[in-house]
Amino acid sequence: MSPIFQSEEEAVKAHEHYHLDTDREGKFHSQHTGWLRTKQLLEWVPEGGKVILGVGCNSGGLEKTILQRKKGNIVYGVDVNKDLVALAIRKGVIAKVAKGEDLPFKNEFFDVVILSEVLEHVFDMDNFINESLRVLKKGGLLLGSVPHPKGGNAMKGVENHLYHTRIFTKQSLKKALVQLSNLEIKEIGFNAPDLPDFKIDRTPQWMAWRGYK
Repeated sequence: MSPIFQSEEEAVKAHEHYHLDTDREGKFHSQHTGWLRTKQLLEWVPEGGKVILGVGCNSGGLEKTILQRKKGNIVYGVDVNKDLVALAIRKGVIAKVAKGEDLPFKNEFFDVVILSEVLEHVFDMDNFINESLRVLKKGGLLLGSVPHPKGGNAMKGVENHLYHTRIFTKQSLKKALVQLSNLEIKEIGFNAPDLPDFKIDRTPQWMAWRGYK
C-alpha cells in the first residue's frame, strides 16, 4: 500500500494540524471499547524507576495513565502538534515538539519507547523505527500498536483516511520490526461485556506488539 504523502515533510506538515484530542482519562475501564488495547500496553510497561518515551504522544493520555498506574517512572513524550504537546505538559508529561524521525535525545537515553498507533501515520517507517531504537538503551523495550488489517479503521483503506499511510498485516509488521528480539504480537478485539446493549465483536481491531533492542 503506497503512502498518501509524497514526502516526510508533507506528512509532518499534515499532522501539525491533527487536532483530535484522543485523551481518554476517565474512560480507561472495561466499558470503553479501546481500553483492551491500552490495557495490554500498560501490562507490558515495567514498574517504576524507568525512563519512558511516547513517540507521537498526542495529548498525553496514555503517558499520564502510565504516570498514574506505574508509579515511579519518568515519562517523556514528543509530537509534531504544538497544541497537543501543551496539553500533554499540563498532564505531567515531559513533552516536546519534535518529529519521530529526528528525536531531540541522546543515544540510549530511554529504558522504554512506545509507538502507540503511530507507525501507520509516518512516511518513512524505517527511519522512524531506527530513530526510536537509537534513543533506546541496549536491551530496552520497544512496544506499541497498529490497527489490525481486518479492523474497522484499516478496512476503510488509506485512501479514505486523512492521516494513515499504510495498512499492516501481521507479516509486514514483523518485517518492519525485524531488528527486535523476542518479538511478540497480540491480536486484540472489542470486548465490553459490562455494557448491556453492546454487541461483543471479537474481530481483531489492533495488533499490540513488543520486542527488545
